[in-house]
Amino acid sequence: MAELSAEAAENYLKQIYTLSLDHEQVKTSRLATALGLSPAAVTEMLKRLDEQKLVRYRPYRGVTLTAQGRKRALRIVRRHRLWEVFLYRVLAVPWAELHEHAERLEHATSDKLANYLDDYLGNPTVDPHGHPIPTREGSVTESKRVRLSTLDAGSTAVITQCTGDENDELMRYLKSVGLVPGARVQVGERAPFGGPIALQVEGTERMVGAEAARTVLVRVE
Repeated sequence: MAELSAEAAENYLKQIYTLSLDHEQVKTSRLATALGLSPAAVTEMLKRLDEQKLVRYRPYRGVTLTAQGRKRALRIVRRHRLWEVFLYRVLAVPWAELHEHAERLEHATSDKLANYLDDYLGNPTVDPHGHPIPTREGSVTESKRVRLSTLDAGSTAVITQCTGDENDELMRYLKSVGLVPGARVQVGERAPFGGPIALQVEGTERMVGAEAARTVLVRVE
């Protein structure tokens, strides 16, 4: 059996962490879809991560991170999000492209370099997509995950996070309609059967698909 690379393990742990924010027990099929891999390949990898005590994998039930696995996941999440801040602030990399570049840099970054980045950037608490950045001690505070797509007509909210940032086309779309962290939105009429939602984004009327709205997290006012 081929040796399990650190990069492959980190990608799995990071994705499991991200998916577990909605459901602690992550289904194999959901993880496979997120990673763009076959369920069989994902199952094999989960068994190996289980052997290394990084996850708890139970066939037909799903997977959760162990304390050790969560610690390792947060280390890679921290590096990724710090790089996104650096790329955005210092190099002016477009918002929609940040994830792609940070994805490559995160695996070549030591904890020491991540700390240098953190200090240089002034110890940011969130990345440009609104995701909280874990501390160097390994703690992170995740806000309540309220999705824009779930709000009733008449609700007013402020955008806190844009998830799905691995999809650069989605990020370009969200930015084009003003759905970025800090923007204030008011929900109007919703079309039935998962149709578009009428929004006022910073006073501008927009029609946004329910699927896109689902990727936007908000704080209700």
